[in-house]
Amino acid sequence: MAREMETLAEATTRLADSGYVSQFLVRGDHLECRTCDDDIDPGQLTIDEVERFEGMSDPDDEAVLFAVTSDCGHKGTLVAAYGPDMTAEEAAVIRQLHERS
Repeated sequence: MAREMETLAEATTRLADSGYVSQFLVRGDHLECRTCDDDIDPGQLTIDEVERFEGMSDPDDEAVLFAVTSDCGHKGTLVAAYGPDMTAEEAAVIRQLHERS
């Protein structure tokens, strides 16, 4: 059964309720786990779910949300700009995530 359209905030809350409580941030060629402050290689994460969000009228509102699990067991989310606003660092990290999954 398909879910109704969610906002980014609703999807993040739903995932947190399912145990995805860590936040991962792109930092150069790696990710930072905000739960433990460790630097994580993108190859240490598995993508469990991907959601893409498009702005109703503003392309600047485009984003992609990844629900990920690290090799050490942390479950969390990674949010990145989508489309032309995606940085080169975000694109490289996301490419590495997809290669692993």
